[in-house]
Amino acid sequence: MNYYSSIKIVEDAIQSASKGSGDYMIVSEGSNTMDIGRTILTNDLAKQRLDAGTFGTMGVGFGFAIAA
Repeated sequence: MNYYSSIKIVEDAIQSASKGSGDYMIVSEGSNTMDIGRTILTNDLAKQRLDAGTFGTMGVGFGFAIAA
């Protein structure tokens, strides 16, 4: 198992749970997981993804999850 296979499982779960409604938020944190997730996880709407951004500040994921 690698980053791609585990993130693909999350992507499949998002698509089956939302059924195209776009009623979800993606919250990610962690260098490689976050970066690879940006390329695989689908955004249907603007501002649907919260992540640590350019500098990769660790520790923001929990607060983002609460905000979402």
